[in-house]
Amino acid sequence: MRAAEGACNRKVRPVPAADLAVFCSEMAMLLRAGISLSDGIGIIAGHAAPEGAAMLQGMKERLDDSQPLSSAMEQAGCFPSQLTGMVELGESAGTLDRVMEAMSAHYRREDDLHRQIRSAFAYPAAVLIIMTAVMGVLSAKVFPVFSGVFEAVGGEMSAAAAAAASMGRVFTWIAGAAALFLLLCGGLVRAAGLTEKGKALLNRLAARLPLIRRFSRKISSARFCDSFSMLLAGGYNAEDALERVAAILPDPVVQQAVAVCREKLQAGQELGGALVETGLFDGLQSGLIAVAAQSGTLDSTLKTLADESLDQLDEMTGRAVSLIEPVMIGLTAVMIGSVLLSVMLPLAGMLSAIG
Repeated sequence: MRAAEGACNRKVRPVPAADLAVFCSEMAMLLRAGISLSDGIGIIAGHAAPEGAAMLQGMKERLDDSQPLSSAMEQAGCFPSQLTGMVELGESAGTLDRVMEAMSAHYRREDDLHRQIRSAFAYPAAVLIIMTAVMGVLSAKVFPVFSGVFEAVGGEMSAAAAAAASMGRVFTWIAGAAALFLLLCGGLVRAAGLTEKGKALLNRLAARLPLIRRFSRKISSARFCDSFSMLLAGGYNAEDALERVAAILPDPVVQQAVAVCREKLQAGQELGGALVETGLFDGLQSGLIAVAAQSGTLDSTLKTLADESLDQLDEMTGRAVSLIEPVMIGLTAVMIGSVLLSVMLPLAGMLSAIG
């Protein structure tokens, strides 16, 4: 086996979202410039890091052997299935440049979201860990000293001081457990995201969790509209297009809705009505789809709805991320207050006893 082939077949880490965005953007530009896939991959490999260059060289050799780009990417083993599936749709519809441009925007948005979430969690999480350590030291070292001093002067803590000290110890355990739980969940999610089975599990969980379900539905709805419109514009009939699109949707509920839509088409129902009955569109969108199906402009209308869904998703994401930091800071403020009370009240009681 050739060296590049062997390098590509080795187990490699998944490509980060930022790198996927750059790769898709470069491919879109090269395709629109009329450069062949093989030559385009070769150009990208020329300025890639050694590991990436070996992987891309393996893809180039497969393309030279007349394999489609989707197959070369799948065999590389480091591209997500949603990207290879979309590339396959683009190859079938003859709109690969449009697919690459759309996926570049998708992965750029995904990378921005990850950065926002990390930024929102970083400072409060660091404070949470530090405060947990401080409260642990207070419970283990400081509070016993207070108790010893009280006993030495023949006094005892007031009810408020004792309650504050107890509250401090309770918060220590709660904060420690919360920090450990968050670290464990973050590790599990990160590990699951490295495999296709793990991603499928996360998608199923996202479809069931109330706080994440709306985002999962909106992402799948936008991807459905964009992919379906692309295939319709590429000359596919509606039934075949629905079958292909359902296979790349991350949300299982939306997958099932698209499958039911296809069954209704096979039973003789008209396309506009079948799409409206999927439940993926609100009242205004349903009206647009019904009119577009009658006027023969369904592909362009679905593309417009996909763009609107992505804009709404950006707004939803921005609002959700903006709430993370205030909530975390609020919890941290409660912990700081408990620390101050658990120290100052026993100290005040000790001074009163001495006086």
